[in-house]
Amino acid sequence: GGDVRKAQQPGTKLNLYQYTGPRGIRVMGVLDSASEERAISGGLLDGVHIVLGTPSHLERVARQLVFVPNRLKAVVVDEFDKCASQFPNSLKVLMAPGPYRVLVGASITSEQIQRAVLLNWL
Repeated sequence: GGDVRKAQQPGTKLNLYQYTGPRGIRVMGVLDSASEERAISGGLLDGVHIVLGTPSHLERVARQLVFVPNRLKAVVVDEFDKCASQFPNSLKVLMAPGPYRVLVGASITSEQIQRAVLLNWL
């Protein structure tokens, strides 16, 4: 993520906080233990429209009912191919019935797609 034309490294937290997209849209990241703790106990996600994060951190936040996955409008999983193999239990929590789902990955296998269909993620 982020603007690759700038000197920052794409995907770093610095780019996330320099987001200059549509006005009035609040974007917040749950990318580490500190932001996870602030989300759980400090209202970090209050009034936020878009939440970015790793599956494991977002799962722990969801389990504390900071947000309820089936009330989301959309769930987008980038690097789904890697997330499916590294964070299968986290995805089970985050991919609750209800929201629109987009799964993205450079090397998603047909087995991963079949599993996603069986689990009603697609």
